Amino acid sequence: RALEEISLPESITTIEGAAFQKCSGIIKITIPRDVVKLGENAFADCTNLRKLEIPDSVKRIEDAAFANTNLDSLKLPNSLTYIGRCILDGNTGVTEIEIPKSLEEVGYTWEQPGDREGPFNGSNIQKATLEEGTTTVLARLFYENSALEEVDLPESITTIEAAAFQKCSGLTKIIIPQNVLEIGEYAFAECSILTEIKIPAATNNLGKYCFSNC
Repeated sequence: RALEEISLPESITTIEGAAFQKCSGIIKITIPRDVVKLGENAFADCTNLRKLEIPDSVKRIEDAAFANTNLDSLKLPNSLTYIGRCILDGNTGVTEIEIPKSLEEVGYTWEQPGDREGPFNGSNIQKATLEEGTTTVLARLFYENSALEEVDLPESITTIEAAAFQKCSGLTKIIIPQNVLEIGEYAFAECSILTEIKIPAATNNLGKYCFSNC
């Protein structure tokens, strides 16, 4: 009989890469409260995984951690500082995400032709909300999140970094907060159906190609 439910001991602090990859019978996993890292492909291809609670101790989620799972929701931890690429690749159930203000870094490579970038590339995230108090939309945060239709940016945002929304081909409009001073290069490039955007009076720097091919 396939493994269906896992309860890990409280002594665990790291779940390394591919730890549970292809455990297709797993439905639910309880992650201990002191875990700080979920490795690359940690739960990838757990095709029946529906429930996963991530404790606020987790600071790093690596590439493709939840790829090809059956999760119907995902709450990112409040202490998250790093998020890797394509964490929900192939998942269709998670349609909304909230980005905590603790986030400091987005993983990327650009090393090989065809390398896929962006945490939500390949996902079905349609609505994204950034936590109040966030000051920066990090570079490549929503890169090629083609399902994205709606973004809620708090007024605390002052910078939209490079390629933050590049290739968000489902995005039709976005409200840029009034305190945004800088929009980085390629920030909205190739948002092919973007029809409405208002640049605030406070903005003093538009990066190269920031609206290219819109």
